[in-house]
Amino acid sequence: MRSLDEQRAALRGRQHEVTAALLRGEAPQGFGQVAARHTSRILLGKRADDVADGCPELTELPGWRARFAQYAGSHPAQGCAHTQLSDFTRWLRVAPDLGPPEREWLRVADVHASRKRATIAQIRGRRTILIGLGRQVWRLSLPARPRRHPGGFE
Repeated sequence: MRSLDEQRAALRGRQHEVTAALLRGEAPQGFGQVAARHTSRILLGKRADDVADGCPELTELPGWRARFAQYAGSHPAQGCAHTQLSDFTRWLRVAPDLGPPEREWLRVADVHASRKRATIAQIRGRRTILIGLGRQVWRLSLPARPRRHPGGFE
């Protein structure tokens, strides 16, 4: 018979295996497929919410939940929300299907991470200037672009 410490270590190992499999979107050995998929979605959603709570700029990425789930399925959680956002951003930069909305969001993320001082981006339907000053990011909404008239000025 194994000692209590050995039993605890075995249980801890099994719990780690189960959690890791669920976070990868896989059904751990001995679990039903449907229940495991449901639990995986819940855990990935919780992880995404935790990162978005700490880094609200994540929610400005169109389709951010699906993108984050893609990333999280192959990258175990490590560190705090900011570390996970940084890792997600690195992953997204090399994504083969990166489109204009993602590129624009990466510019916004660069301002929030102090890698870039300023950018102009479309946020919630408005052209916005983002300016990073120390740990703060200022947002200035721009007026709609004036329409050009064929004859020049009005």
